[in-house]
Amino acid sequence: MNRSSRTMNASRINLIAGSISVAALAILAGCGAVPVVASPERAETTSKSEAAQPERAAVASPHEDADVWAPLSAGLRRVTFTDDGADFDPSVSRDGETVVFASTAHSTRADIFIKNVNARVVTQLTNDPADDAMPSLSPDGKHVAFASNRGGNWDIYVMSVSGGRPVQITSDATDEVQPSWSPDGSRIAFSRLAPTGRWEIWMAGLENPDSATFLCHGMRPRWNPSPNRGVDQLLFQQARGRGNRAFGIWTLDLRDGVVSNVTQIVAASDAALINPAWSPDGGWIVYASVPVEKNVEAAITGRPGRGSLWMTRADGAGQTQIAAGDCLSPEWAGNDRLLFVSSRTGADNVWMLDVRHAMAAANAMRPAAHESEFAAPQQPQRATAGVPAAGQGE
Repeated sequence: MNRSSRTMNASRINLIAGSISVAALAILAGCGAVPVVASPERAETTSKSEAAQPERAAVASPHEDADVWAPLSAGLRRVTFTDDGADFDPSVSRDGETVVFASTAHSTRADIFIKNVNARVVTQLTNDPADDAMPSLSPDGKHVAFASNRGGNWDIYVMSVSGGRPVQITSDATDEVQPSWSPDGSRIAFSRLAPTGRWEIWMAGLENPDSATFLCHGMRPRWNPSPNRGVDQLLFQQARGRGNRAFGIWTLDLRDGVVSNVTQIVAASDAALINPAWSPDGGWIVYASVPVEKNVEAAITGRPGRGSLWMTRADGAGQTQIAAGDCLSPEWAGNDRLLFVSSRTGADNVWMLDVRHAMAAANAMRPAAHESEFAAPQQPQRATAGVPAAGQGE
């Protein structure tokens, strides 16, 4: 499948359903058309272009989000400051201090950038005529894996955060995206679009990437950074096999390459649950929820106009809404902060949110049994204090 310049302008695909295409993934990430708006001064940029290179949920409950952010946490602040294009796909270091992300702020094609979460200076890591997106920092913070269509179709690459030429990890004719590092940094899990059109999750060792292993059907794998008793655990989103085919959040155990204990953590009859991520201690899961009935905008633009952030304990209990309105792609920055993407100022940027209040609210809730996807939706309990509505507190 050729992913040339037409990829980012391909007809918009329903990102909520399990049939989501690579083109839709790229558009959702920010590589499609985005508005131009006024915002604070652009960050100073340095470049580390590659050598020799010429060189983008909810719980089972009703969703009627307002055009404000639910007042569930305090400590909201901006991390990136683009006014043209978009900043998206954040990935955070283990200590929560460094973020890599994709951006179209300096080009119509997406490249990878890195910065300290508390600074304005950003450093450009890739500078390629194609699109580079979906970066993932290695556990030691020394390398970044990312997806790129520089070879014609989407493949996984790895490069040093200090710059240099990327090493290609996948190279077959199918599309591979959304890399995630194992806790020891020796393997990468990724999403693969099978010839059947169904998304799959595969794993490859960096020492021998040609010997990749199929794990399950689904997409956006995320390794648990704190494996328990030698058993690795992956978090991922998987589409229903019938009905609206919306995504739910699942986990699986992995020991010696053998998959077991495939478990649905949370699902919703009226929303797609996407972008799941582990907390550094493996005790919490955060994800975005996009109401299915409000997907008209996503079908047209490739990006949902509404998305709310939710968190749950790893066993699916204590489901709590963190923010509502326009929130996607959450990533933990330490055990009590989240980075996420929002266009609340007009263009997509990365924001940071303190979630200690939301965690306290979730811990105060009575543990509940896992929701069956066939169970009637029930409104989750919500906490009440702190995130300003759009247009305030910036």
